Amino acid sequence: MVNRGGLIEEIGLDDSVKDPDWQPNSEEGEDGNSDDIYVRTGEKRRTSDDKSFYSKKKVNKRLRMEGKRYKGLTEVDGHYKFKIDREKRKLRPRECTDRCEKLGRKCNEISEESREGFFQGFWNDMIWEEKRVYVCGLVEIGEVKERTTERASRRQSSFKYYLKYNNQRYQVCKSMFLSTLCLGEKTVYQWKADCNTYGIPAKLPDNAISKPARSTLKPKSDTVRDFLHDIPKLPSHYCRSTSTKLYLEPTF
Repeated sequence: MVNRGGLIEEIGLDDSVKDPDWQPNSEEGEDGNSDDIYVRTGEKRRTSDDKSFYSKKKVNKRLRMEGKRYKGLTEVDGHYKFKIDREKRKLRPRECTDRCEKLGRKCNEISEESREGFFQGFWNDMIWEEKRVYVCGLVEIGEVKERTTERASRRQSSFKYYLKYNNQRYQVCKSMFLSTLCLGEKTVYQWKADCNTYGIPAKLPDNAISKPARSTLKPKSDTVRDFLHDIPKLPSHYCRSTSTKLYLEPTF
């Protein structure tokens, strides 16, 4: 079991690895700011500006989740506005070396067509929870078995990365994994740390990203109709042969 709090420190993550979209301990896509609104403690303002902000926030949140170009928030004269252009996610070139083959990794067995399929499926067909489940299932953490330098290191954990193709997992290098899914190093480490601490979250339905869930409850009209149908009833006592009317039983 990996200690979440010390995971990032233990693996010796280089701070030079940048992921501008990574935000620890928050829902991906949540900026937590307001657009063109003064932030005042204990005061809520429901104006047309608020509606415009929440509409823009919803749109940009979804665009970000789908890996598309979106607008980020920035503060201008005490107001928060969507002004920062964030580029869409792209399949990055692989940067594998000869060392991958020597270590038994299968980077060369993954075609560019397969990489494109991984990328499109990850960003087009999954919501954030599903992305985390997907990544957690393809990244393993173990102890460092071999050190290539005599210099003392605080790194206690080793990561293994896989890509799944035709129901078979292929171990690949970190560069191959991150470039294929267009993810930052810190994002992957944080997701994996959360999974080891809290467990892998339950996978949501496949249609959760594109179709709203349908209610399993009956419409009110059907409920009323069933209720009336089940009430104890009797035919007319005086004109039973000529009338189709029914009457409630006295016991009801």
